[in-house]
This record gives sequence, structure tokens and C-alpha cells, in this order.
Amino acid sequence: MRQYLSAEEYISEVQSHIRWKRARKIATLELADHIEDRKEALMANGFDEDAAMSATIADMGNPRTIGMQLDEVYQPKVNFLLIELTAAFLILGTGISYLSGNILHFNQIVAILIGVCLTVIFYFWDYTVMLRHPFTIYFTHTFVTVVLLIFEARNGFETISYSYTFYILILFPISLTVIFTHVKNKYKKFGMFIFACYSLVPFFAAFLLSSLPAMVIILSTYIILVCFGLHKHCFSLSFTEIVILFCLSSVVVIGMWFMYTIFRLKSPFINTGDDFVRKLIFDTVHLSKLSGSSDFCIIYDKEQFLKENYPFVLILNKYGYFGVGFVIALFVGLLTIMFYTAAKQKTEIGKMIAGVTSFIISFQLFCSIICNFWYLGSMSVCIPFLFSGGVFTVVDLILIGLVLSVSRHEEIVREWIQYKERKN
Repeated sequence: MRQYLSAEEYISEVQSHIRWKRARKIATLELADHIEDRKEALMANGFDEDAAMSATIADMGNPRTIGMQLDEVYQPKVNFLLIELTAAFLILGTGISYLSGNILHFNQIVAILIGVCLTVIFYFWDYTVMLRHPFTIYFTHTFVTVVLLIFEARNGFETISYSYTFYILILFPISLTVIFTHVKNKYKKFGMFIFACYSLVPFFAAFLLSSLPAMVIILSTYIILVCFGLHKHCFSLSFTEIVILFCLSSVVVIGMWFMYTIFRLKSPFINTGDDFVRKLIFDTVHLSKLSGSSDFCIIYDKEQFLKENYPFVLILNKYGYFGVGFVIALFVGLLTIMFYTAAKQKTEIGKMIAGVTSFIISFQLFCSIICNFWYLGSMSVCIPFLFSGGVFTVVDLILIGLVLSVSRHEEIVREWIQYKERKN
């Protein structure tokens, strides 16, 4: 074995045999501490510093062997089940879209390609960057939202329907999660009020857009994270804070009424459709069979209407209850894997990021089901990966990429965060 003149030189040789670059520092932190402790012990027994270092390194063993052993321990995790299920949904969605209209739209193909590229990028991305730069992420997200909302409202708020601002708002729970992490660590007292102030910006943007799904998902995210904070004793709950939150809620309600009156906003509720729509859905559901409908067919223009607004009903008509059951079973598997990934994380930020992304996709699925089969109308929320608009496909694949990133860094994220905090 060659002679090493310093611990850094020896450790560098060990790290060269660890293939995952992000794990190299983490994997050798204890090794550096062990070398230092051993050297100090020898110096206490009469060795000079150079002799103690040489003896310590000689006792450590072959750096190649140690590096290969550490390489086996520290490897990025690949969540193959999540990848396989996502791929199955993309193939299934593309196939159903083609069979429904005998054509694959160019924007759908482009959206899948862009989404897959973004999924790969987020998979290799260090998601803990969000923990170190929460305000940069939140205010950048807010700036993009405000700019888009102003641009789309240039002809009046009442003309806005579901737009690019809506898709940006759907991703806001991620930004709120990293802000929540900062707030809970800094402000135990009045933390709920401070976090509410951050949540109001996207909530009001969703209200101006008259988007009930965006309003519900942002409010739900706030409630879920606050309950998590109370459970972990990160927030206090005094009478004063309850009064402040009540007053804030009152101001928000009055402000919403004022804005609704001044800007003549659309009603942010579900569009239940007319009698023709309800009859079409009723007939489609009740004449469908286990393997599809044989005695009730819908013409192309109605099929397109169902595809865009009631996709589960269209699946039921074409592929029967077996088809709907198969799709729901796939979703149960997908969401189980996503929530399981969140539950087994070793850090709170990992649990929250994976949990919130899983919640967003669950919310999409839940909205699709209740609106399709309970005749509540359309909320313009597509079934994830199936009959999705191009931008929705990209959004869903970004969420999958975030969960894959959380899963990939599972073994080193706690030590990585501690290392970054010490370094900064």
C-alpha cells in the first residue's frame, strides 16, 4: 500500500471508489473523525504528529477496500415500482386517448416528453436545496403566479377560466411546505398566524381566478401542515392566537366578498351543467355493463365532451366497470407507494415533501371521482396521467420526480442536511 502523508489524501483515495458523488462526504465523515481520534491517542503516548498520522493511516487498511465497502452501503435508491406504475399510466392514458379519438394530439406527446425530462431532472436534483432557500422558492413562485395572473386578467378577471395560473397554483403546496419548515423552526409563538399570512397570497390568487380546486388544495395544505405542527408541538395554541386567527379569517372573508363585488368574479363553485349533461351522464352510467356498453353508444362530439369533462364516465361507457376498477386499482397502488415513501423518510422535510406531492395527486383523483359519479359537475381537474391536458401531465410528472428525488436521497439526507448546516 502506498504511503499517505495526510488524512485528507487518504480519505480522498477512499472517496474515489464511492460512485455516488453526493454520498462521498457523508460516507467518510466518521472515517475522518476516527483518524483524528486515533492520531491524538498516539500523540498522547509520545508520538510526534507526523509519526502518529503515518501509523494511524497504516492501521486504517487499504483505502480501495474501504471505499468499495462504503460504495455498497451508500447507493442512491431507485423506486422502481413508482417508475413502473407511472410508465403504465402514461402508456394506458396514451392508449385510451388514441382509442377514444383514433388520434394522438401533438401537444399530448410533447407534454409527455417534457414531463419525462423534468422527472429525470428532479430525480437527480438535491431536493434539500428547498430547505436551505425557502424564501427564494416561495417568492419566485409568488412572482410567477402574480405575473401570470395579471397577464391573463388584462381583459378583466371575469374572463379568466382555468389557465396557466391555475397549474402554477396547484404546485403551491410545495412552496408552502418549505415555508412551513422555516416558520415552525423560527416562530413557535404566533407561528400559525405567520404561516397563514404566507398562505393568503396563493389563496387570494386562486380566488381571483375563481378556481375552487386551487382554493381547496391550498387551504387543505395549510390545515394539514398546521395540524402536523401542533402534533409535533412546533406551534403553540393560546387564546390570543385563536382570537388573532379568527380576526384574520373574518378579514379574509370580508376581503373576498369585497373583491367578488368589485371585480365581478365568477362564482368559484363547481359547474353542475344543464339537464342535457346530467341525462347524458345518467344514461351512460346506468347503461354501462361489466365489460363496457353494448347497447348504448355516444356520438363523437358527446364523446369528446365526456373525455374533457367526465373522463371516468367515458371509461365506464367504453370499458365497463372492469375498466374503471382496473384504473382505480392502479391508482391505489400508485398512491400507496407514494405515501409509503413519505412515511419511511428519516427527516421531516422528506416526509412532508413526499406527503404533500402525494396529497396533490390524491386530490386530483378524488375530485375526478366525486364529480364524475356523484353528478356534481366538472371542476376542470383531470384524472392524473389519463385524459390529462398537456400542462397537467407535466405537473403530475414533476410531482413524481419530486417523490423519486426524496426516495433517492433517503439514506443520506439526514447526514447531508447536518453537513450542509455545519458547512454554512
